[in-house]
Amino acid sequence: MMLQTVLAALLVLVSAVYASWRLMPAQRRLWLLEHLLPAERAERGWLARWRGRVVADALRSCAGCSAHSAKPPRSSAPVRRP
Repeated sequence: MMLQTVLAALLVLVSAVYASWRLMPAQRRLWLLEHLLPAERAERGWLARWRGRVVADALRSCAGCSAHSAKPPRSSAPVRRP
């Protein structure tokens, strides 16, 4: 019974950390990576790939959303009503 409680608490903790990481803005994730990881560890290996993905997300953060796409020009023709 004790092991089940520990595993459930661990699962909830890991899920909360993952959800907060994914919902955090990319710039904040990059800031956290730069402040929590030593620079020499983040230069190679899986940490470098992970940091590269976060940097790529930060660079395209809002440019990829459809809210900022160009809207079609409005027609200047008058609207006919029956």
